[in-house]
Amino acid sequence: MAAIIDRVPWLSKRVTIRRFTKELEDIGGTGSLYAALSADAPTKHGLSPSFVVYDELGQAGSRDLLQAFQTAMTKRAEPLLMVISTQAARDEAPLSTLIDYGLRIHRDEVTDPSFHLTLYTAPEDSDPWIPKTWKLANPALGVFCSLEDVKRQALQAQRMPSSEASFRNFILNQRISATEQFITDAVWRLGRAPVAAESLKGRPCWAGLDLGATRDLTALVLVFADGDGGFDIVPHIWLPGDPYERRTRTACPMRLG
Repeated sequence: MAAIIDRVPWLSKRVTIRRFTKELEDIGGTGSLYAALSADAPTKHGLSPSFVVYDELGQAGSRDLLQAFQTAMTKRAEPLLMVISTQAARDEAPLSTLIDYGLRIHRDEVTDPSFHLTLYTAPEDSDPWIPKTWKLANPALGVFCSLEDVKRQALQAQRMPSSEASFRNFILNQRISATEQFITDAVWRLGRAPVAAESLKGRPCWAGLDLGATRDLTALVLVFADGDGGFDIVPHIWLPGDPYERRTRTACPMRLG
């Protein structure tokens, strides 16, 4: 904001820039104050802002600060709250709940003229390694968003599976955890098809058995080589009836009906 004001003569005469406190004041008549605020939610309840920009809500662990702003803005006749952010990793994150609400409005499931969602994201089933997909999540690609840099990150994500989740989250704006994974989400989804039992006969098989001791599960996992470098995995998981009843009572002490 300060950089823009410095380059516009009439604005630089009207707005005072206080760089030390990160504040801008309109001394040309309105007396409005534009300031960068901390993430300390309790101190925001005393404010009465007309306009709030919440940057990177996707990184917020709770909705406390968002709720504080929403409550404080009720003191204004026509307040405006804007959220600009890359998607969060979890469905229950504050940003995810806002996006899901906006998608419901897009689908005409609810009507709320006070809420607007603009979402640039790549569909989960799209090819993550082609420029056409990158453009879906980055409309400024090739303008002020570097195409060459996105190409570099895509190439690294292809070669290093541990980087794929981060690429999908921060470049493709998909709701996916950017933490390192043993098996990426894309690879995991490729194995969702059911395994035909008849096709397993006569194939090499490795078995892994994990016996439950007291309250945990017992698992037998069978891994069949398919002859083409791949594997079919057939898991069997048990919980004996008595422990199941005990765990049910522990988890649900109140029973209705």
